[in-house]
Amino acid sequence: MGSSTVPAPATGATSDNYVLISSVTPTNGSSTLSFTGISGYRKLLLRTLNPGLSSTSTITLTFNSDTGTNYAYQSISRSSSTGTASGVLNASAGTGLALTSIPSGGLIQNLIINDTNTTGVKTFGGWIAKGDGGNTVYPVINGMYFASAAITSVTLTVTTNTFAATGTVALYGVAA
Repeated sequence: MGSSTVPAPATGATSDNYVLISSVTPTNGSSTLSFTGISGYRKLLLRTLNPGLSSTSTITLTFNSDTGTNYAYQSISRSSSTGTASGVLNASAGTGLALTSIPSGGLIQNLIINDTNTTGVKTFGGWIAKGDGGNTVYPVINGMYFASAAITSVTLTVTTNTFAATGTVALYGVAA
């Protein structure tokens, strides 16, 4: 399992000055990658660069190890010249935010999580680039995380297949 303990944010950070919190290369054969000990950030940015998936996979993203029904999100996908909208009102218990059909070279790009240091609702949004039979699909994801605590951990779990020991997953933050 890849894991990282997050340092405290740098002092004097400006408005949306993202700083690298931690970058991890997934461990070969593992199914979970976690960033823990997050505090003092009002925004987080999650990015992957070829996370080394063993094959097309579903990645589930959870905050604070919460696999309950506290996630509401929607996605809009574009492949070639068509667009398809899909989404859920609340994720089913035990799932978190499920990002489906991510190919071995897929990317989670610029998933921004807002209000991470508050006790209220957190909003998130971003996009993923993934292959689809030779075409590139760009799903846009927007949603909310209904929690009563600040976000202290972010976990990616491959629910089908595993990580390979390639690529990186990075977490950036904006100081509170």
